[in-house]
Amino acid sequence: MRGRSARLIWTAAWGSALALLTGCGIVADAFDPGFFYALGFDPRTIFPQSGTVIVSFTNEVDVPAIFLAYESRNPQDLTQGSRNFSVEVEPKATSNEVLSCPVGLVSPGSLGTDFQVSAVAAQVIAVAGTTDVQYTGSALASGREFQCGSVIDIRLTVGTGDVPYVVTVRVIPGRP
Repeated sequence: MRGRSARLIWTAAWGSALALLTGCGIVADAFDPGFFYALGFDPRTIFPQSGTVIVSFTNEVDVPAIFLAYESRNPQDLTQGSRNFSVEVEPKATSNEVLSCPVGLVSPGSLGTDFQVSAVAAQVIAVAGTTDVQYTGSALASGREFQCGSVIDIRLTVGTGDVPYVVTVRVIPGRP
């Protein structure tokens, strides 16, 4: 702990000196969470977020579905503070998962035991069997695609042609 404090003081002193010499551009970079991760600090301990992120799952098809998703506290390292969660949603219904901030990353799909991402975002449960539905988008990062207070809306809809079902994601901005 003493080493972290010394690094923080050293970094602040050098940052102040650089700001005086080069202008405010570097000071703005100092408030980027990636800057703190690069220095070995967790920015949530310096600028803790509070509130929630709501992940809303809407099943617009005529059969039940299980939605799969994961969150990570550290978007640069999925091995730290990540967890999978699943929500079963009846036909034509909505359910949700409430995530306590800070949240660094949210995505449909799941993480394997080796922290590799599986793109299966939903499993549609029909009489004929279960159909896996892939998510083709990218993970959502805090500060870029959403912030604390946002609602992440994940929907399962009927597809077209050879694609029977589609998973879509949109972010509804909220207040932190």
